Amino acid sequence: MPVLPDPGLLSEISLLRGLNPEDLSWLNHRLHRTTAPAGSNIAFAEQPGEVVYIILEGTVKIHVEQ
Repeated sequence: MPVLPDPGLLSEISLLRGLNPEDLSWLNHRLHRTTAPAGSNIAFAEQPGEVVYIILEGTVKIHVEQ
C-alpha cells in the first residue's frame, strides 16, 4: 500500500529530488509510515544499517554514549 496518494510529493524531499516518476512510485510502494511519540528511541547504535528514516515533521536528537 502506498504511503502517499501522490508519489510526486516525495520529490519535495531534497534527497529524492531528481528521481523520475517511476522511481518515486516504486519507492512509495515500499515505504512504511509511522509516528513516534516525543522522547522515544527509534534506532540504536548496535542495529545494522538496514533502514533509512525520513523525518517529515519534528526534530531528532542523536545521543551516543561513549
